[in-house]
Amino acid sequence: MLYPVTEFTYPTTFNQYTLPPGQLGVFRIDLSAGQVINFQMNQLVADPNNMPQDQTLRCWISNQRGGNPKPVDSRYWHLTALQRRIITMYDVFSGVDTPEGIPVDVAPGAYWLNILNLVNETNSFYLEITGA
Repeated sequence: MLYPVTEFTYPTTFNQYTLPPGQLGVFRIDLSAGQVINFQMNQLVADPNNMPQDQTLRCWISNQRGGNPKPVDSRYWHLTALQRRIITMYDVFSGVDTPEGIPVDVAPGAYWLNILNLVNETNSFYLEITGA
């Protein structure tokens, strides 16, 4: 693995996480047939005296910790402090209407939510997962 990895516990309510410089944070996500999972996330300021720039946390879904993004057309998204990102991961075979936020349509199975700190300072983010 190119980056040091921190595996976080599965969040169900408001949770704040901190990533050291250059670290990859991961969450294991299990998607069942017909299931829809929503991620709400944004960048937070852990230290008001040290405010990292927006777009310094890169996120993606993959089959492996730190692996290539799935599906390929979703690629990556970046977190900002002012705008909460909503990502909807759903079973591609379920016939879900256009979901709210960034759609991630994949086959049921085990996946990883990856969050990479791109800068040389501590970064913090909020994450809530519903529907899992």
